[in-house]
Amino acid sequence: MKRLNLVGQTFGRLKVIEETRQRDGSNIVYKCLCECGNECFVSTRHLRSGNVKSCGCQRREKSKANLAGDPKEKMGIVFGTNVSRISSNKLQKNNTSGYPGVYWFKSKQVWVAYIYFQKKRYFLGSRKNKEEAIALRMKAEEHLFKNFLEWYYKQFPDKIPKNKK
Repeated sequence: MKRLNLVGQTFGRLKVIEETRQRDGSNIVYKCLCECGNECFVSTRHLRSGNVKSCGCQRREKSKANLAGDPKEKMGIVFGTNVSRISSNKLQKNNTSGYPGVYWFKSKQVWVAYIYFQKKRYFLGSRKNKEEAIALRMKAEEHLFKNFLEWYYKQFPDKIPKNKK
């Protein structure tokens, strides 16, 4: 089987400069040069899938743009958190529990509670009783979202939703 060689190819902001001896499972890890001048090491899988397009500079730029953006813009992603989603009571279309972050795990016959915050998913626990799982989620929202939203609305008072004023 012929091995794929990515040297010389460009993926997003990354130009592949050389193959390394490192492996990510069966994937070759390449040394890449980003348009910003930084070097980084990325596996074949991440380059070809488009999961990694820069050394991280692109993500930092987007984060800065969200913080410094026009206050009349829609709320966006700040520190890896979707502000409009955590401040809204609107449920996702596929929600079956009636509460965000709580779902029925059929094979185990339990309600599972989880929460996403700042690019991390937190498993909060599972319960036989849906109300107990919802209580876990509500406690986590209070702990994680409350101070963040207070800070956010203090920084960007023009972005306070009409129903929160």
